[in-house]
Amino acid sequence: MKKLLVLLIITLTLTGCRSIPEVTPEQHAQIVEYSASLLLKYDRFYETNLTVIELPAKEPEIIVVPETSPETENDQGILIPETPEIIDNTIPQDLTGLVGISGLEFQYSGTLVTDRYPEDSGEIAFGIDASPGHNLLVVGFNVVNTSGADIFLDMYGLDLRIMIGYNGGNLSSSLFTMLFDDLAFFQGVIPAGEAVALSSLREANITDISEIQSIDFLIRADSGDFSFSY
Repeated sequence: MKKLLVLLIITLTLTGCRSIPEVTPEQHAQIVEYSASLLLKYDRFYETNLTVIELPAKEPEIIVVPETSPETENDQGILIPETPEIIDNTIPQDLTGLVGISGLEFQYSGTLVTDRYPEDSGEIAFGIDASPGHNLLVVGFNVVNTSGADIFLDMYGLDLRIMIGYNGGNLSSSLFTMLFDDLAFFQGVIPAGEAVALSSLREANITDISEIQSIDFLIRADSGDFSFSY
């Protein structure tokens, strides 16, 4: 009886209020039911007709635990991460490995200090003269063909940049020359079983070969930097 009375009061109130917009019978019934449920929610004999929408349960959060390196125990029982194995995939750091032509070997042949190269170029033949107050440091190599066939060698096509240092000092770029035996620009055939002499030059503040204790060579190529010492 109490419930019926409350519903009647709410219904009369809603229908008698002119300011409420028009609603459909279904909407009106929902409004009445909702109002009644607010008043009678503590009545244990009351059952609502409102539709209850259950939200989906929240999915558990997935936590990704990063992999750790295997651990070993030291003498004191303390766990120490194992050092991963380092695989060395570097290209052999010498001219033979850098050029990578089967049958050709590059061998360091020595160093020359001079004010003109080639020394026997004479007045007419093409040669390189050192700047005033400097000498030329000439680093030589022999390219040996160990195969049974002639091999064409294109050093120019490798697009190498060569830098030379001595006695642990600063490196300087090799001179750009048009010499036929320039290591960075040579293009020619190495006959089977023979050797061809090539060289790189830089200017230096030295007067005699006895001042040279070591030669450092740095070659920059597309595959990386390669340094050699002689």
